[in-house]
Amino acid sequence: MSTDPHNSPATLPTLIENGGCDLSTIEIRPKTDADSDFIIAELRKHWHSTQIWSLGNIFDADQIPALIAWRNGERIGLLTYHLHIGGKQLEVITLSAADFGKGAGTALLRHIAILARAHGCFRVFLT
Repeated sequence: MSTDPHNSPATLPTLIENGGCDLSTIEIRPKTDADSDFIIAELRKHWHSTQIWSLGNIFDADQIPALIAWRNGERIGLLTYHLHIGGKQLEVITLSAADFGKGAGTALLRHIAILARAHGCFRVFLT
C-alpha cells in the first residue's frame, strides 16, 4: 500500500483538477512594499524591463496591482494586472513562476479569477 498522500483516493481528484499540483501549499497575497525588489527582479528576468506594452498601452508593471504566490515563506510567482475601469474587464499583464509545473501559475490565475468576479468583471484576459 502506498504511503504517498498524492496517491490517496481523497487527494487524487483534486490533484487531477490542479494539473497534478498540490495547491494547498501555495498562499496568494496582494503585493506590499516589501515585495518591490522581487517584483522588479521578476520583471527584468522575464521581460528585461519593468515597462510592459500591451494592446497599445505601456504599463509600469512594478507600479500596478500584483499578486504574489508564496510557498514555505518564499516568493514563487508573480501576476500583475490592470482592471479596466468601466469595461468590467481584468487584463493579466504579466505572469511568472519560479518553478514551471509546481502550481504557482495555476494558483495565481485561480485567485485573479475570484478577484475579477468580486469586481464585477465579465472578462479576464491575458495578453
